[in-house]
Amino acid sequence: MKANSLKDQLNKAIENMEEIMSRELLGKTIEGLIDVCNNIYCHIDRSQREEISDVDFELVKTFNLLVETNQRNLDILYPNRQKSKVRTLSFRNVLNDIEEVSNG
Repeated sequence: MKANSLKDQLNKAIENMEEIMSRELLGKTIEGLIDVCNNIYCHIDRSQREEISDVDFELVKTFNLLVETNQRNLDILYPNRQKSKVRTLSFRNVLNDIEEVSNG
């Protein structure tokens, strides 16, 4: 019976290690997504212009998708964390420039 108990303990330890490794991987993923979001946010063209390029449009969509993904990931890692307003990018209709907006 001791052998079975030892085997159960070993299996439990392996499960715990896998959970820790998964949490660490998710944490590194969050860090990488933050880097990408920071790069887009700092370098996206915010100048006024008549028309917005497909590239800029996709950058805004990508930024917002990554922000939403990161919020879900953070909620999984830190379920008790204080919720805050999420900052996303959008296009202003009046002058067709990119602006930062807060949702929620």
